[in-house]
This record gives sequence, C-alpha cells and structure tokens, in this order.
Amino acid sequence: MSTRTTMTIEDSAPHEGTQGALPLSQTVDVPPMTQRRVLGLAFPIIGENLLQAAVGIIDTLMIARVGSEALAGVGVSLEIVFFMIAILSSISIGGTVLISQAIGAGEGRRANSLARQTVLWGFLLSIPLGILGYVGAPALIGVFHTEPDVEQHAITYLQITAGLIVTLLMTFVCGAVLRGAGDSRSPFWASVAANLVKVVLSYGLIFGNLGLPRLEVAGSALSSSLARGVSVVILLVVLSSGTRKVTIRAAESWLPRLSTVRQLLTLGVPAAIEQ
Repeated sequence: MSTRTTMTIEDSAPHEGTQGALPLSQTVDVPPMTQRRVLGLAFPIIGENLLQAAVGIIDTLMIARVGSEALAGVGVSLEIVFFMIAILSSISIGGTVLISQAIGAGEGRRANSLARQTVLWGFLLSIPLGILGYVGAPALIGVFHTEPDVEQHAITYLQITAGLIVTLLMTFVCGAVLRGAGDSRSPFWASVAANLVKVVLSYGLIFGNLGLPRLEVAGSALSSSLARGVSVVILLVVLSSGTRKVTIRAAESWLPRLSTVRQLLTLGVPAAIEQ
C-alpha cells in the first residue's frame, strides 16, 4: 500500500481581498516515487560521508601509534589540506549544478560536454595548486609555529598530499559529474573500494607490514593518494561506459573552454567561500 507525504508551506504574502499579511497554509503532496528518488540519491551520499569519517578515525588511531608528534603534524597539515579542498570544491559543485540542469532540460549532448569540461578543468587546476602546495609547504606549515619535530611531519604529509592532489580533485569532479546525472551510487561504491584500499595500505605503509616499507606519516599520506587513484579509475570507467545519463569519451573534443570554467566558478566559488 503506497503512502504519500504531505508538506505544509506557510505563505505570508498579502492576497487579494485581505488586509495585511495573513498566513496561508498550503499542503503539498509528495508522491512516493519522488520520495524514493530523493532517498535513493541521499542515502549513498550519507553512507559515503560516514564511511570516510570512519576511515579517518582508523587512520588517526594508526598515526597515534607512531607518536604524538606525528599525530600533531598530520593535524596541522590537514588544516591546509581542508582549505585546499574548499578551493577545489568550487569546480565540482559548479559541475553538479550545470550537468543536472542540462539533463533536466533534455540536453544530453550539452551534459556530456559539460562533463568533459568539468573533468578537464579539475585536472588543469590541480596542477598549479599541487605545485604551490608542494613548494610552499615549509612556508605554509611555518605559519603555525609548531615544534621542529611536528613541523617536519606536517611538511612531509602536506608535500605528498599536494604533490598527488590531482587524485583528490579528480575524485571530486568525477563524483560530482555522476551525482549531477542522478547517480550517487557509483561514487559510493568507488569510495567503498578506495577506503578498503586505504586501510590496507595505511596498515602496511605506516607500520611496515605486509612486506611494505615503514613510512609512518609519509605512508599515511601516500596511502590516501593511492586509494583515491583507485576511486578515480573506477569513476572514469563508469563515466566512459555509456550506461549513465552522462558519458565522457576520449575521442570527443577536450579543448578547454574559458566560458565553461567561468560558469563553473560562478556557481561554485560562493559555496567554496562558505566552506
């Protein structure tokens, strides 16, 4: 037996034949099909966030076993990494909005073009940001005036993360493209695979287990980047499969368009500033 959800909307605008602003309650039915679609999009995103939080806790516990200086160093560098993520999110947010609009308007070819541009500009913008983060890591970490041991751990973590930041940004933009096309399950399963790889590699590279070298803080940063690389490969395979509402193909035009990146940033920068 199907059920319908109702929403009450308060409208306080004046209406003809009334004096002043009197509230008008309106009940809007939400069909079960719409409910299922919304929940189908939301649950994988929620699950992905919870999974990443859980893996982050596990990684923190591993780093804590290395030492308090290592844990503090990673914490300091993550402050800068989170700031970089906020900058990178402008491209992914803009891509999600534009692609969903194109698909909603029935413009499949435009959606595919926007998908290619989103992925391309994500890759291009990651290059200068990665160079800046790698070269400028000592100066950026120096702002926090930490102890020498903590500072060295922080610089190590930031340089590896920044040097391989292309994997982070490509994970963002590929996931954003699919979510804009109404597919939040593929990014979720890619995240599941990546986080499993992350836990295994962290265990091996931080402590020198599984026949891998003991890299401690460097191992944590490297395992994160390699795991994101796994996610990127999965998402690119899905995007090129032609089984989703949006498709990217290597044979089509990949010339960067400034007009598109302006649209992406116009939509995404306000959200990035908020973060």
